[in-house]
Formats: sequence, C-alpha cells, structure tokens
Amino acid sequence: SDLMSNSQFENMGSGFVISGNGLVITNYHIIHGKETIDVYFPSLKQSFSAKIVLKDKNNDIALLALEDFHISDYFTEDIPFIISNTNDMRLGQEIFTLGYPLGEFLGSSVKLSTGDISSLYGIKDDPRLIQISNPIQPGNSGGPLFDFNGNLIGINNAKIVTEDVEGVSYSIKSSYLLNLIDVLPETINLPSSTQLASKP
Repeated sequence: SDLMSNSQFENMGSGFVISGNGLVITNYHIIHGKETIDVYFPSLKQSFSAKIVLKDKNNDIALLALEDFHISDYFTEDIPFIISNTNDMRLGQEIFTLGYPLGEFLGSSVKLSTGDISSLYGIKDDPRLIQISNPIQPGNSGGPLFDFNGNLIGINNAKIVTEDVEGVSYSIKSSYLLNLIDVLPETINLPSSTQLASKP
C-alpha cells in the first residue's frame, strides 16, 4: 500500500532567501489560502513566522518576509548566488536543484539533483517555463534551480503536471522573479556574490 499521498505534502514546499533581512521566495500555490506561514531552517533547527509581501498567481511566485530575521545573526557568509535574467540559458545546459522533496519523509537535510535543460519552454511552448530533466517532487516546489556558475536561473515547480507524461519537470524562469522584485516599493539589495562561479 502507499505510505503516503501527495496531499500530505501540499502544505509544504521549499524556498530560498534572497536578502539579508529575510525575504524568501517560494511558489504561490504553497502558501495560497494559508492563514499562518512558518519557514523552517533545518540547519538552524528553527522556524520563523512569515508574511506575504507580494504574490504573482499567474507565474506561481510568492515573496515572503520573515519576522525578526537578520541573516548575519545566523550565517557568517553572504548569500552565495546571483539571480540571473536567464537570457544566457541554452539547451542541454547542466543545472542542479536544491530542495526538500517529500518533506521530512526523506529526512531534514537538503537534497541536490543534477540534470540539464531539456527545453527552453514549458507546456505548449509556455515562455515562462523551462523543462528540466531533474525530478521535481512535492516538497521540491519553490526551491532554487542553479546553473553551474552559481546563478539562480529558476524556481522549481511540482504543481505543473501533464496527463500521461512522466518524468517531465518544469521550472519558472528567474526573469519573472526579477520582474516581481521590480514592483517592490523599496529597493532591496539582491545577492551579488560570485563565490560559486569558480568552484566545481
């Protein structure tokens, strides 16, 4: 018998911090309809309450703000990536995902999955998405997609499914995240570290 159903994971997903004062990106469908949102950092074994700052329902992106969070209180290094505008993506490019597929069932440590870009477009040539060979399971939704220079190029999405097609995964292009950030009333200091670019 099945140990669990996907419905058990609909209330959880992955996300990532994009500013020192605790702005977090995830998928809109993960937080839709939730009265309270908690963001858990496994490495800190600590949760923070979060409020929705901006939501982009059409592109399935949500921007959350953690309460009473300053990154320097918990981490010694800067956020180690750059958000790419995705103009440089190419077919067959090597990429990797980070996230928490199936939540606590697979353990609380972050999981890495490598693959490549299978298509620069999504279902029916949707320009907002890229198709990737990495498996994206419930719980992976909202996690980051990186190229091998440490650039954030997408937000993984397990909600987008096609009938009768298995092993097809999609990620929302990071340019749509940058568009959302541009709408913010105040300017935020986006990650600018290139420390990953020179590492294997």
